[in-house]
Amino acid sequence: MQKLSYFKIGLFVIAASVIAVVGVILLGVGSVFQNDALVETYVDESVQGLDVGSAVKFRGVPIGKVEKISLTSAEYSTRKRYVLVRIGIAPTMFQFAVTEPNQAGFKLEVERGLRLRLAAQGLTGVIRKLGERLIGVYLIGSLAHDGFSAYYSDIDVALIAEDPLTTQDLAQMFGSAAVLSATLAPKLSLFWTDRNFSAGRFPPLDRVDLIDHGTPLIEREYVRPPRPPLGQIRAYLAAAPLQNWSLQVEKLSALTELMSGNRKAYLRALLYPARFAYSWTTGAMASNDDAVAWLRPHAPAGLDVDLAEQALRCRNEALDPDHLFPERSKLIRQRDACLRLTATR
Repeated sequence: MQKLSYFKIGLFVIAASVIAVVGVILLGVGSVFQNDALVETYVDESVQGLDVGSAVKFRGVPIGKVEKISLTSAEYSTRKRYVLVRIGIAPTMFQFAVTEPNQAGFKLEVERGLRLRLAAQGLTGVIRKLGERLIGVYLIGSLAHDGFSAYYSDIDVALIAEDPLTTQDLAQMFGSAAVLSATLAPKLSLFWTDRNFSAGRFPPLDRVDLIDHGTPLIEREYVRPPRPPLGQIRAYLAAAPLQNWSLQVEKLSALTELMSGNRKAYLRALLYPARFAYSWTTGAMASNDDAVAWLRPHAPAGLDVDLAEQALRCRNEALDPDHLFPERSKLIRQRDACLRLTATR
């Protein structure tokens, strides 16, 4: 075999459990390879269905294949047992080589957002069943925003078909996810609609997320809805999202002990004011990091930014929020600040 250089991209958390993982897609913001290279990444979830020889693609274009699948503890002096995936990149595909002299350029592309991402090359039963009805499957939410937390995040997947999914379609899709990964399947949050975005489950704010951040896994045709106006976004936010969060705030603030079943909900309740205020003001959707950063200079009157920043640090470090539980009484004030913000329509 020709001598290959390789560069370690780093840890990646598995993408969508709704689709059987049989390939790796390389996503990024520019052309980065030319000579033969080995690219190495690490996964902290199951890679069931991924095999040596699986295709590697950049924006749908084949550029190489999986050369090796192992454990980090078998390759390096570490106790971390991540799955190691080593990938061979074909030559003459990109503008510069991932050779020793050019690693600075490759590192820059990584800093700009280049990532290895597990995604679908083949389709599970429900996708095959849809056949020509299928228009596209996309990552939205934290996976599309590069803010996915294996500990706290859902796996948000958007599906567009010629006509609405049936109850049987949905049952089969969630069943396939459960077979693929019992750990990830409960995190799956599916948004679906038809070509005209006239049916299914696809709220206005998630439509904006698809327009601005949707990452295609399968795309047979580029179809997008009209951008919902700010008034429509606000009407949506002031209904179920705000009402459900308000009920959650009352429940959580009344707790005397934070049990394991409430930790995820409690942290989300602490972070929600930042995302709510951001979307209410801008009509867009942001990651938790971007929403909290925006909140510092734009916080509504009476909203505790420090509490949101503490919650964000907890989320990013994958910690339980027990140390923030004494702050639960502030949730009522956070809610009231958001309610006052809605009066500014």
